[in-house]
Amino acid sequence: MTNLKKVLFFAFFVGIIGIYLTSCGKSETTLEEIAKNEQDMIYLRSGEDRILPLEEVDDFITNRIINGSFQWEDMSVRLLHSSIMHNNSIVSVSYVPDGYTSMEEFYNSDDVIQTYANTNQLPDECVTKRNQIIDRVLKYERDYKNQPELSIEDILPFGYDEVLPHIYLKITSPSIIMELMNDNSVTSIAPGSYDTSSVLRGLEAFYAINSGYSPNAASSDIPSEDYAEIRSGSLISWNYPDNGITQAWDTPISPPGKSAGEGIRVCVIDTGISEDHSNLHQKFATGLSAGRSPVNTQVTLINPDASISGTVGMPGSFEIFGSLAPIQDFCGHGTAMAGVVAAPLAGDLNSTGVAYKADLTTFKAGNDVWVETVYDAEAVRDALVAAGNDNDIKIISMSLGALLMSFP
Repeated sequence: MTNLKKVLFFAFFVGIIGIYLTSCGKSETTLEEIAKNEQDMIYLRSGEDRILPLEEVDDFITNRIINGSFQWEDMSVRLLHSSIMHNNSIVSVSYVPDGYTSMEEFYNSDDVIQTYANTNQLPDECVTKRNQIIDRVLKYERDYKNQPELSIEDILPFGYDEVLPHIYLKITSPSIIMELMNDNSVTSIAPGSYDTSSVLRGLEAFYAINSGYSPNAASSDIPSEDYAEIRSGSLISWNYPDNGITQAWDTPISPPGKSAGEGIRVCVIDTGISEDHSNLHQKFATGLSAGRSPVNTQVTLINPDASISGTVGMPGSFEIFGSLAPIQDFCGHGTAMAGVVAAPLAGDLNSTGVAYKADLTTFKAGNDVWVETVYDAEAVRDALVAAGNDNDIKIISMSLGALLMSFP
C-alpha cells in the first residue's frame, strides 16, 4: 500500500504542475448526438482532407493559454484530430473501469490499493476496459481506412502498460476520437507527443517562458543575504528557518530520529546529477552526514535517436530500443534538486540539504524540466513505477512539468 501511495501521490502532483486532462463526462450515444456542433459532424463526414494546418492548432492552444487555461478536451473534434494527425497519429489514452468517474476515485479505492499492494499489476477490471477500448478503436480504424485486415499490432505502437491504466494507440479516425472524448471511462485523450516550440514562441510575448535549461554554468556569486553560515562552514538558504527546517534539526525526537532524514531514503526524479559535484559523490557521506550510503543513480531516459517498438500481449512489453541517456546532468536542475534534498552538512562552504542525513536515489528521466515527448513521458512513468516498487524509498520528489503533455 505504501508503494502505491507514493506513485499515486506524485502522479497527482505531476498532474497539478502540468495540465489537467479529464473526460467530458457525457453519456455514450450516437456520433450525431455527441458532436459538439454541426461543424464537427461535417468534419466527421469529410475525412482527412479537412485537417487543419498545424499553425491554426498552435494558435488555438496559444490563445487558450494566454486567456487562462488550455485543456485538450476543450478542442473540437476537428482540432484534436488535426493535432493528432500532425504528431504521428499516436494518441495517449488514460482510462478507468466502469463505475469510476476519475483517476483519483479509482486510485483511492480500497480494492485497487489492495490489488496493487499484492501484485503491482493492473487490476483485472482495467484490463477488461483496456481491451474494450482497443476493440472499438480497431473496428473504427478498419472501417475508416477500409482495411479489414488491420490487426491489434497495427494500432498498438508500444504494446500494453501492465501497471498503469494508460495506453498509446495509433488512431486516424475522427469518429473514434469523438467517441473516446465522450466516454465517461476515458479520463484523458491527447496526442502522444506535441511539439510545443511554436506555442512557446507565441507565449514569449506574454510570459518569461524558460524551461530551466542553460548551456552555461550557474554563477557562484550568490548575494550574502540569500544564505547563512552554520555549524563550522556549512551554508543554508535564507528560507530554511522560515520553514522550520533548522528548528526541526535541533528538535530532540525519539530514536531512531528522522529530523534530518536519518534512516530514510528519498528519491529525486529529474535530469540526473552532475558527475563532477563532490557533494553528491565523494563528500556525500562526510561531516555530520557520515554513515549514509552513496547516492544510487539510475537512468530511465532513452537517447532521442533510439527506435521505439513493443510486443503485444507481453507484460511490461513497452520497449524503446536504444542506449540509455548518459547519467550526466546537462541541465543542472536535477543536481540542484538533489542538493536541496540531501546535500551533506560537511563544513565545506557548500549548501546543506533539507534532509542531510537521508539516503538518496536519483533517476534521470529527462534532459530538461519539460516533459514533451513519448520518450520523456515513459521515462517519468518508469521512474515512478521503479521508485514505487522500491521498499526502501519512502519519499519521491519530482519537479518536472508539462505544457501540453498527457500523463497516465
